[in-house]
Amino acid sequence: MRSLVFLIPGLIIASSALTAQAGTLGPELRAYPAGLIPGLRGEVSLGETDLILLHAGYNATDRRDWGEHAEESGGGGGLGLGWLHRLGSASGGWVLGARVDYWQLEIDWEDPGRSGRSDVDVLQPAAVGAYRRVSGRWQLEASLSIGREINLSTDGEDVGEGWILLAGLGALFGI
Repeated sequence: MRSLVFLIPGLIIASSALTAQAGTLGPELRAYPAGLIPGLRGEVSLGETDLILLHAGYNATDRRDWGEHAEESGGGGGLGLGWLHRLGSASGGWVLGARVDYWQLEIDWEDPGRSGRSDVDVLQPAAVGAYRRVSGRWQLEASLSIGREINLSTDGEDVGEGWILLAGLGALFGI
């Protein structure tokens, strides 16, 4: 419930801010060894080469035994902000940048003979590399990111955090 309260206003704010200026808006899906992150993403151009990225999504994770416990799984909503720099032209090519995401996760965990739930606020800074293909008002993107999951606060027992590698796909439409 806590995640829905956070996610719905975030989607409304992000889409309102993006549609107020020329930019792009569309779905994205990022995957990492322990989960999937579907979301809605938008970008606003800062000129010929730079973009501001906003997104809202849901982080579904199954960390198996890679965390602090024998089993960890759960998820939650979040928002993110980033900066991207085009190395090619606006018609496509390589893009480099950085993004930082904030997640409110509910993680169910199990150890032999005991179990529980931890509510975790997570900061996820990452470096991003991507390739874009532009066709008319559509942009298709494949990306790779490396970063850290940093547990800012935990209500319950500690759960996993650390390095993260994400692969992503996005389809953005010019608005």
